[in-house]
Amino acid sequence: MERNALETNWNYAVIERRDPKDLSTTLIPFRLGKAVIDGDQTENLPLEPGDVVTIFSTADVRLPQNLQSRYVRLEGEFASAGVYSASR
Repeated sequence: MERNALETNWNYAVIERRDPKDLSTTLIPFRLGKAVIDGDQTENLPLEPGDVVTIFSTADVRLPQNLQSRYVRLEGEFASAGVYSASR
C-alpha cells in the first residue's frame, strides 16, 4: 500500500538506538515536521550507525485536534513551491 505524504504524522517520529555495550535500546522521539519542513535544528537530530528511524502515518498515532498540524502543498508557478504549515 503506497502512502501519501499528507498521511505522514509530522508531529511525531522516533529514532531507535541500540547501545553496543549492553545492547539496551533507547527511543528518541522528535517532531518530523519541525526538522524537515521548518528546518528546526533542535529537532534535526544526528543519526548514528545502526539507528532505525520510524516515521508514522496519521493512522498510527492519534493526536488531539488542537495538537494536529495542517500542511498545504503549493505546486506550479510560485516563488517558493513546497509544503507549508497552515494555521487553523
